[in-house]
Amino acid sequence: MAKDTSQKMKPILANRNISMTTKIRKEEEEEEEEEEEESRVNKGKRSFKRRRRSGSMRWKRRRRRRTREAGGREGGDAKKQKKQEEEKEEMRRSRKKEEEEEEEEEEEEEEEEEEEEEEEEEESL
Repeated sequence: MAKDTSQKMKPILANRNISMTTKIRKEEEEEEEEEEEESRVNKGKRSFKRRRRSGSMRWKRRRRRRTREAGGREGGDAKKQKKQEEEKEEMRRSRKKEEEEEEEEEEEEEEEEEEEEEEEEEESL
């Protein structure tokens, strides 16, 4: 009886070992892939720095274009913020002008009404 149970247990243990080895292999493969990816990224960074140091014209032109698109040395966000502030100023100015025009129109209307009232008073006399 003892032999039968030990024989039954052996294949189960073997299956467990196989599954563990496959898991270990998968983990090792994943680690290797991650290391390869990191090395690719770092290699890209190195070439990036190398290009900047070498001073190739293509690199310089590309760099200038990017800074121009971003709005000069200040960067894109600063330029956007300036534009927004300028737009706000323009809106304020336009509102002030409109208010002044409305006030002038109201004053003119009041003057006309006063003149009409004066004319009516003169006519009644």
